[in-house]
Amino acid sequence: VKLAIQNYGDPDGGGFFDRAREAKSLGGVEVKRKPFQDSPTPGTNSVAAMLCDRIYAYTGNRLYHDWATKTLEAFAKIAPQFGLFAASYGLAASLHARHVMQVVVTGTVGDAEASALERAARGTYRHGKAVLRVTPEVMSRGGRALPPGLRETIPHLDADAAWALVCVESTCYPPISNPGELKARLAPHEHALDAKESRGSRASG
Repeated sequence: VKLAIQNYGDPDGGGFFDRAREAKSLGGVEVKRKPFQDSPTPGTNSVAAMLCDRIYAYTGNRLYHDWATKTLEAFAKIAPQFGLFAASYGLAASLHARHVMQVVVTGTVGDAEASALERAARGTYRHGKAVLRVTPEVMSRGGRALPPGLRETIPHLDADAAWALVCVESTCYPPISNPGELKARLAPHEHALDAKESRGSRASG
């Protein structure tokens, strides 16, 4: 993603061009475009914004959040003109406003309760949701594969026990051990969860 930002990103106007900055002209044509319309595949810039938001959620690196913001802002005025053909932009804007949600399930490999929590997490739709399975083996390696915020939260839990944490950015709801309660937390009426709301119930371990 960094290479895409460095080579295709527009630092002044936001968004991404379809040709690299240093690319040679094609048949004397110097025009560079910023693909946006969903026709027939999702618009490149909308997908780029979603990808930047997802990478930001996993790394905590503000570079990606800023580029998602700049990319969405670059097309905000013209998006309504495209109607249905700006559907991917609508998804990207929704994800950016709500933030990527992560559901982290702990517990040993083969643990029936952990498996039930994981099924509940994966079986409930939420745009932008990611499900992470954390076992004691992962924690024994220091949890280096986890997002920064989760690396601080997870060590305060018993990695052998089956828990589910619903997290947005670096904040999480208290751990959940009941699959039904987890489904309720992920239900459509809970989709307004954002970073501001989740800060009021940070998991303390």
